[in-house]
Amino acid sequence: VVQVDNAARDSNPSCRRYLIEKDRRVMLGDLGEVDMADTTTLASFAAFLASRFPAKRYGLILWDHGNGWYEGTGPARSIFIDELPGHAMGVAGGELAAALRMCYEKVGKRFAFLGFDACAMEMIEVASEVRPYCDYMLASEGLVPWGGFPYDEFLGSLVARPTATPAEFLPDFCASY
Repeated sequence: VVQVDNAARDSNPSCRRYLIEKDRRVMLGDLGEVDMADTTTLASFAAFLASRFPAKRYGLILWDHGNGWYEGTGPARSIFIDELPGHAMGVAGGELAAALRMCYEKVGKRFAFLGFDACAMEMIEVASEVRPYCDYMLASEGLVPWGGFPYDEFLGSLVARPTATPAEFLPDFCASY
């Protein structure tokens, strides 16, 4: 299940939720314009997942621009940058941790894994912020390729082994990346 907002590049700007299935995507909802860098937006997505797709384990991948924990203001130390309102979700300022805490409260459990499909998020400072909310963290210490994670391989591996634990499938994911 994905939530995507391409407002800056979309002729019909809106935040949408999709169920991704083999060779198709099914729209689950159109939320209109939302601030994807707002902590409550991520928490709302987690609540939606918990209510519509109950599961023993959840994984969460955050996909956008990332700058890790670097000092500075604004998007210089953030994970999400929503271009339309011009707002960024800070990491060093505690916004990411606050969003994940709200997600934890909505889902009622830690994420089995938290992936950052964003540049420069593999820092001990970032790991320290997210540690209470996930068992494993996937991230790059450098730049992430424009196309991001190899989702076709990653999701194909999960479909082939739906009962695999994160300890079993994450090494394959890292190798394919």
